[in-house]
Amino acid sequence: MMVYDGCFVVQLLQNGHLNDFIKHGRHVLNEIQYDLLLLENQLPFFVLLELYRMIKPNPEPQRHICELGAFALKFFERRSLYLPKNTSIRHLLHLVHTTSNPSHLGTQAEVEKEVACCFPKNTIIGNLLHLVHTTFHLSPPVIQPEVEKKEENLQSSRNWMPSATELEDAGIHFSGVSIQNMQNQEQGEKNKFEITFDNATKELKIPTLEVDDSTEREFRNYMVHEQFLPLGVPTYFVDYVIFMDELINTGKDVELLRKSKIIDNWLGNDEAVTKLFNKLGDSIYYSREDFHYKNIVIQVNNHCEIKYDRRLFLVLWVDDQGLTSAIW
Repeated sequence: MMVYDGCFVVQLLQNGHLNDFIKHGRHVLNEIQYDLLLLENQLPFFVLLELYRMIKPNPEPQRHICELGAFALKFFERRSLYLPKNTSIRHLLHLVHTTSNPSHLGTQAEVEKEVACCFPKNTIIGNLLHLVHTTFHLSPPVIQPEVEKKEENLQSSRNWMPSATELEDAGIHFSGVSIQNMQNQEQGEKNKFEITFDNATKELKIPTLEVDDSTEREFRNYMVHEQFLPLGVPTYFVDYVIFMDELINTGKDVELLRKSKIIDNWLGNDEAVTKLFNKLGDSIYYSREDFHYKNIVIQVNNHCEIKYDRRLFLVLWVDDQGLTSAIW
């Protein structure tokens, strides 16, 4: 059965032209892509690779990986043309998930030097899910020494960061960033997980996320995949959802993020987006120690503490002067 399914997948990836599916309706292509990336539908990539070698012999072993991986990324409409470096790809979802990680991607010069195709050598691909999942990874965050001192703030339970509206009240500004403008010149990869916080301007920049009917199932599939990754391996989908779940408590939070061009809402109302992220972030395992946005959370919390202390000082000072009103 695995060989039979593998033959179908290889033929689909090799000969499947997107226009052939689109002419029957875009939804047909979307459903096929989604079905191939379901965790429960993954085939070991080495099975697909061996089948591909049988139908297209080539004296260069790396050429098979290059070609099959390129077919897969094209079929899933991934813009990345590079396979992760030194990464063992287990399946298609893993591959697509990993190839969005600039830290795992080779530049075009590196790729051409290593092998005359889009994939570096020494790459073992596990299955299709692995391949697709691979396209989303980021480089690990750098924790500044002064931030490490308050790292224990993240060791508490959830709700360790104020919501979006509370952060705005504390003087933090939100700004959406179009992914098209997030070109990483060094890696040549665009990434929707590159959230940044400027401590000087108090501006929290978050790439624009289009939320539609497919968002929940796409995120949930990648999150389930990340739950089975070894400890210490970054879980960017999980961390992103946890971060957004902290920002979003009510429809007012979504409204703020929408007006800031951080969320492009296609679900109809802000409450639907609230429920989506709250549901995605429920009962999910994540590592506080390796949380990708740990540095940002600490800086934001530090700012809020300073803001609160300043307000409290003003209130106490006003009371000491015998005034009845409080300054907030």
